[in-house]
Amino acid sequence: MIPYPHYGGGERLVSLICRSLRADGYQVELRIDTRRSLAGSSLGDWFDGAVDGWRTFGSDDPAAAIAAIAEPDTAAVVWCNFPPAIAFATALSAARRSLRQVAFLFNSTDGRDRLRVLAPCIDVVIAESLDVMTSVGEMRLDGPPTRLIPSAPAVTAVTAVPRPRRDGRDGRRLLVGFIGRMDPIKDPHAVLRVAALLPKAEFAFVLAGSGEMQRRVRWDALRLSLRRHVRWRGRLDDDALARQFAALDVLLVPSLLDGRPLVVQEAQRRGVTVVASRVGGIPELVEDGSTGLLCEPGDHVAFAEALRRLRRDPTLRRSLADEALRRVEAQEPLAARLARYKEAITGAPATPAASPPSP
Repeated sequence: MIPYPHYGGGERLVSLICRSLRADGYQVELRIDTRRSLAGSSLGDWFDGAVDGWRTFGSDDPAAAIAAIAEPDTAAVVWCNFPPAIAFATALSAARRSLRQVAFLFNSTDGRDRLRVLAPCIDVVIAESLDVMTSVGEMRLDGPPTRLIPSAPAVTAVTAVPRPRRDGRDGRRLLVGFIGRMDPIKDPHAVLRVAALLPKAEFAFVLAGSGEMQRRVRWDALRLSLRRHVRWRGRLDDDALARQFAALDVLLVPSLLDGRPLVVQEAQRRGVTVVASRVGGIPELVEDGSTGLLCEPGDHVAFAEALRRLRRDPTLRRSLADEALRRVEAQEPLAARLARYKEAITGAPATPAASPPSP
């Protein structure tokens, strides 16, 4: 498995797949294209216990990178959203003709040009969303088949909890949360710009996550005089994440680019109303006006108005969350999807497990 060396929903999904493969008797190794130490990193938190071992390498040393990626007994390599080292796919194919190479795509933008060039080396493309599936289909590649296997969170039980009305009559503020990686495509700055448009007496915000923009986002909060209006939670483990969802009224997802965010699916399973960008695979999860509210990415005024609407109308807020939960309950279970991931990665027939392996 070769993921990007950062912390996000895609990496969480890959860690679940690794656990499932190991539970079925496969040896799973992680290879990460980075010169940085990952000791104590957030990525380590997800993969500790999920893989048999891992190594880092630098793509600036092709021979060492190829040796690290595919050892003699390696049967398959999974490229997750095209890390830089996928440039060696052709060399790997020439050196190890029996090596199975899988491209696992989480959004419809990253890696399109690379996929077009490297398609002859790839045995199968896994599309996380219909948006990705459509994008790959439009490329009309003469090469690997594409398998649509939608992502799903490891929240297998319905855990929605009753929430207070918070419609202004009880004096409490609507709690709006951003939970995700602090990087440009997730647009955490948008949360602060939306917060600045709303009355502080009616709305409170919490930002949870870590990443390259963390310090700049905090500085932006100071600049916008939001220091007392926004709470910071940093990176959350599974227990802290569950507690944070239980406290939220609305999850705000203002991404500029995205796939099928696990955080949206987790919010829906926990009864939290979602307001999100109309990008990537998000509309596959959130139907505007039925299971949540959608806005154009970057339209801070529209996001602010959507939040005002939900505060004014707690009945709407509840009905959106209830319908989202109803649809989530009707979806294919995670165990069945993990079996399909195994089939695509290994080429072996799928045999669904009774339940997903515990993290």
